[in-house]
Amino acid sequence: MAFRSPRELPDESQTDAVVFQLKETFPVWRERFLDIPRFAICHGPKLPEEIAPPDLPNTTHLALTREGLAYLRGHGYSGAVYTGYGVDLCRFVPPAELADRPRRAVVHTKYGDRDLISQACERLGIEVTELGVRSWQPGYSVDHYSDIVEVRPDGIVIDHDPRTAAWHVEDILAPADIVFGMGRSAVEALAMGKACFVYGYGAVGDGMVTADRLDAFAKVNFSGRVWERAFDIDAMVEELRLYSVDQGARHRHYALRHYDLVAFLDRVEEQLRGRRSPWRRRLVRSTAAAIRPLGGRRSPARRR
Repeated sequence: MAFRSPRELPDESQTDAVVFQLKETFPVWRERFLDIPRFAICHGPKLPEEIAPPDLPNTTHLALTREGLAYLRGHGYSGAVYTGYGVDLCRFVPPAELADRPRRAVVHTKYGDRDLISQACERLGIEVTELGVRSWQPGYSVDHYSDIVEVRPDGIVIDHDPRTAAWHVEDILAPADIVFGMGRSAVEALAMGKACFVYGYGAVGDGMVTADRLDAFAKVNFSGRVWERAFDIDAMVEELRLYSVDQGARHRHYALRHYDLVAFLDRVEEQLRGRRSPWRRRLVRSTAAAIRPLGGRRSPARRR
């Protein structure tokens, strides 16, 4: 469920499970929906302040990376489980094979040094497009899509610029040969068969995703924590020269193996099935009790 305040929470009987991740919601789950399975999404050591407390009732902590699972297990979360995460591989598809040499790049990280990227790409004759790089800056809405997308008080969303808005990412990435990204941005680039430069947080990153680096970068969710290199223009230019056409097919294949959204949802559903039975019995009993005074008929369980 999605909500902006506790007042908008639906009735408990209408909810199968709660999935959450932001620290601002943790106090709510100490008081609400205590008998419903809750799943806390955990990004691991990159965002330790966003890991839900271990004593939240009826909560399973879902690790998005193997590194995150190890971190959770080492910090007292013995019940944490690994799910990984997925992207829509039918939406993020390679539009074509990579060009022989890179001609276009998309900067899809809001933390990186954009001037440094622009200067390095200019040396190599690479055109640069920016996507979502200002979404965190003052003057943009707290709905995290930026002012391009208007979210009205009644919940209606109006997309004022579909070429730039967050849910048309694949359209902006399609012409690119190289994507500068981190985390999900990098995975989406891989799914689209793009070359990828893991980079962000000022001048620090890990560089180009190559065959010998792919597993290591993936282990830390393409966060830049493998080497945490501080790039200058010369170093970035040399790193960009590691671009090769075969990276496209390799990255797409890797995404198919590791980031399939359907497989991710299956893993989450498996966790829900394992914890839902007691809740379903409680719901059936409460529903039957409520309608018996009206005629004594039993109510079938709701379809799932």
